[in-house]
Amino acid sequence: MKFMESFPETVEIDGVDYRIDSDFRTSIRFEVFIQDAEDDEKIVLKLLHLYYGENIPPNITKAVEKALWFYSGGDVKKKSGSSSDTQRPQPYSFEHDWDYIYSAFLEQFGIDLQESTMHWWKFRALFQSLSDKTKFSEIVCYRTVKLSQVPKEQRDFYRKMKKLYTLPKSDKDEERMKNIRDRLRNGENIEEVFGGV
Repeated sequence: MKFMESFPETVEIDGVDYRIDSDFRTSIRFEVFIQDAEDDEKIVLKLLHLYYGENIPPNITKAVEKALWFYSGGDVKKKSGSSSDTQRPQPYSFEHDWDYIYSAFLEQFGIDLQESTMHWWKFRALFQSLSDKTKFSEIVCYRTVKLSQVPKEQRDFYRKMKKLYTLPKSDKDEERMKNIRDRLRNGENIEEVFGGV
């Protein structure tokens, strides 16, 4: 049971425990990076260097698998990456929404993210439970609302808000992460796929 356990600081690969960088800033850096990365190989390299630093495990395939497990909060299977998921607008961006996220944490939890040291999984849990009363959650609502489900008299307003808070186009980072996960699930060796990391 996840709630009974301490947040992980290491991952086990081939019987050896490897320290993983659990600070929330590391995972945010990774998420921002994958939005602009040019190819899967660069994503994998960044993932390994961010999470393991100079101590990258020799079994690269398992190292990537465990780092993705950590990044996903321990639930790699959670996101299916179905075609309907990739059609949805991107709800947020750590890079472009940072001011709103920062103020939401301060307002709701009294946490100053500039001064805080926090495990990524704790950050994720708090982030996912931000109140809809925060400006950040309001903006996410504008971006993701389906205009067809809004009363006709409010559609112009929501259309304007959608346009106002639209994010710059990204490279469908979740679809690309799903591609890497699928390769791992299919038993492909990451080292062979990318010609050695």
